[in-house]
Amino acid sequence: VAANWYAGEDPWASVYGLPLRLAGDARAFDLSPVWLAQVGAAAALEYLDGVNLAEVRAHNTGLADALLEKLGLPPRGTAIVALDADPARVEAAGIVSSVRGGRVRVGFHLYNTVDDVERV
Repeated sequence: VAANWYAGEDPWASVYGLPLRLAGDARAFDLSPVWLAQVGAAAALEYLDGVNLAEVRAHNTGLADALLEKLGLPPRGTAIVALDADPARVEAAGIVSSVRGGRVRVGFHLYNTVDDVERV
């Protein structure tokens, strides 16, 4: 990330080209606002305002518990599951995961379905 006009001593004098003279205070580390992301954030916040968090949690943990049940393990009430599995095989199956402490870690969220549990 590079400093830009927003980090200038006089930002509006820096908008139209060089030389960029950085501010002498913490503003030198500022970056231009991500204008398009703000438009998306407004829509996302409106959507999230209508989301029932208890239902989200139930969905996420339900998927994880369904996976644990298929593996013969007790439910844990968390959306994150760590498995003893070959990371390369998991990746080859098209499953997005991470490796933590030598175990494959999968986490479920709103966009996951029972089909994802089956793929794991």
